[in-house]
Amino acid sequence: MCESASAQPAADARAWNTPEVVDLVTRARDLRQSTAIDPDFRSYTAEARGYVYFFFDRPDSVDQVLVKADQIALDVAWRAPNHTRQTIVGLRDEKVLPTNIRYHLDHLTVIQDDFGDMIVLGDGDEVSSVVHPIAPRGPELYDYRLADSLTISYGAGEEVRVYEVSVRPRDMASPGFVGSVYLDRDRAAIVRMSFSFTPASYVDPYVDYIRISLDNSLWMEQVWLPYRQEVEIRREMPFFDFLSGSIIRSRFDVRRYDFNVDPPGQPI
Repeated sequence: MCESASAQPAADARAWNTPEVVDLVTRARDLRQSTAIDPDFRSYTAEARGYVYFFFDRPDSVDQVLVKADQIALDVAWRAPNHTRQTIVGLRDEKVLPTNIRYHLDHLTVIQDDFGDMIVLGDGDEVSSVVHPIAPRGPELYDYRLADSLTISYGAGEEVRVYEVSVRPRDMASPGFVGSVYLDRDRAAIVRMSFSFTPASYVDPYVDYIRISLDNSLWMEQVWLPYRQEVEIRREMPFFDFLSGSIIRSRFDVRRYDFNVDPPGQPI
């Protein structure tokens, strides 16, 4: 678990697509595409706990009105090379105001692999065709820049060097990822992602924006796995008036990892 982080600003402004950053992104892509199975890391189970809040939002007011809150408990499992399963083991909600909203299933679960090669949200109703910046097609569609260097300190006194890579689409008029990917220096594994999307990414024309933050934690001194995830989705609500909107805001924490164990129930 990360205890502290100290920033080390770059000495000078970095250019886009330098050999240094292209090499780092290539290493990260190769790692994500690898199907090699580490005998010391064959599977895991974990527990995720989260909250999903639904607000009524007016930009002309400083207050957001809570409409509904959900508390969720998940059992999470993974087996090499890429088999995953999540089971909702607890779900309760409280309605503060009348509503018939029903969430997409992926709003009630966690992201186990920092997304696949294509980023999909809302079962494809919100985002359906955004290429991941570390996917094989990433270099065709994105520019990359080394923005910063961080040293993450752990409770046992260990430190991990992390590079922040800024990402922007080469064509801002097309669906695309806009934000930062944080990669560890040694393996080029994804440590964190913080991003939004170009307006063309949104399938639902009433989506105003989607903001996502995924934080991973280091396990067994080599594997970065989900630790904390936050998503915020804002929609316009034109059937009230043009200033009204709704916000779905979720936060999940993933804990209690067990490694190289068979998950309960049917095999995955």
